[in-house]
Amino acid sequence: IKLKDGEHVKGLTSIQYAILKNCSRYLKSGGTIYYSTCSIFKDENDDIIEKFLQNNDSFTIKKLHCPLNSLESKYGLQFLPNISQGAGFYIAALTKN
Repeated sequence: IKLKDGEHVKGLTSIQYAILKNCSRYLKSGGTIYYSTCSIFKDENDDIIEKFLQNNDSFTIKKLHCPLNSLESKYGLQFLPNISQGAGFYIAALTKN
């Protein structure tokens, strides 16, 4: 398996942020948007959410709970193959105030 190099991941984070930013424009007040990746890398997960929150003060984090074992990250839940029955992904929920 060939791992993605740092430049490829950097390009993905730009795209991921742009998708989240664009989708958030269509959310009405009180609505929740879920951001999820099939990644275990902080760059693609909490870092994207942190950047989004810094630039969008009308959004807050909604705490998530899941019966599948996961780790709580700063903004969401991180699922790792060794604790989450082979799953490796991330999810965060943002509510528009």
